[in-house]
Amino acid sequence: MGKTDADGLRAELSAALRKCGLSDQEPNNKQEILEKIQDAFVVGNPRAWWTNLKIKPIVRNYEGDSGYLHIGELAPSSEESVWFLVDEDNEEKFLFDVPLHAVPEIIKECRYFEYYIAAQDLQWLLAENDHGDLLFMAKNG
Repeated sequence: MGKTDADGLRAELSAALRKCGLSDQEPNNKQEILEKIQDAFVVGNPRAWWTNLKIKPIVRNYEGDSGYLHIGELAPSSEESVWFLVDEDNEEKFLFDVPLHAVPEIIKECRYFEYYIAAQDLQWLLAENDHGDLLFMAKNG
């Protein structure tokens, strides 16, 4: 659970991103982006963001931790890049700028983790929690 686990997950994410032909570099302004996402969708500063969302989410559960295969059923179709935020046991967050269609492939290559996907214009957020639920919320208009 400590630094070793975070380092191991970071290595898995780097390998998965590179396998998909994507950069494994996090943005220079990572903390600012994380704060904007949190401010847009989360009330306060809970350990796990999905426990205290500002907008009531649509919730779907899929058997066998297969929620990541259903991201496209909830997230708006887009050619735009999204923010892919990986939550390492509510301790460290990793942030990547990736195309939405690549997210399931990245997840498939790694161990189980909670994650959030945010539109870069912060109009919607999708999360998968430790119960295997996909949660989707969008701002109105």
